[in-house]
Amino acid sequence: MTSQNIPSTISARKAAIAGSTYSGLVKGKEISRVAAAVIEVEEPLSVNLRFDINEGRKRTVEATIEGRVSMQCQRCLKPVSVLVKTCSTLTVVAHDEEAASVLRTTEPLLLDGDDLDVYSLIEDEVLLALPIVALHSIGQVQAKEVVTKMVMASVKEEEKVAWAHGLEVQPDELAEEPVKNPFAALKEIKFNRS
Repeated sequence: MTSQNIPSTISARKAAIAGSTYSGLVKGKEISRVAAAVIEVEEPLSVNLRFDINEGRKRTVEATIEGRVSMQCQRCLKPVSVLVKTCSTLTVVAHDEEAASVLRTTEPLLLDGDDLDVYSLIEDEVLLALPIVALHSIGQVQAKEVVTKMVMASVKEEEKVAWAHGLEVQPDELAEEPVKNPFAALKEIKFNRS
């Protein structure tokens, strides 16, 4: 059984017995927790849910989700497009003890009753697949830009400190301190022992 629209609720027992598969697209407005965690859901997520019964007579759900979201790059603070792609096999369990027994082989899906909240499952899987820190890939041009911003920020900080103490500083007076090698002290200790 295949449906182009993903229903919001599915009877996990009936779907597993029938070996049902549900495929379709889920829009960002239907998964509000994901929409709140990202800048935007760029395109509807492609979702495929396949229900089955495994060798241990447990109901399983194989969830495959793919799509793109925009997140804030933690390097430049601009939006970065992130591919979300996840495939999980979940075993339906009724309580924590049963979840502990299946945890060695698959991820447990704790259901209170028979009805599966599909959008909640999709949100959980997508949120787990999102990167902790979103970053653009850094190229040479971006690296120079980042370093320039860091140097300019330190110069401005020195100017603020000087003005706070009533000093007037000319930009050419802000001399750069030579970068000290952190291993120079170790080298000095090593040669002084001999």
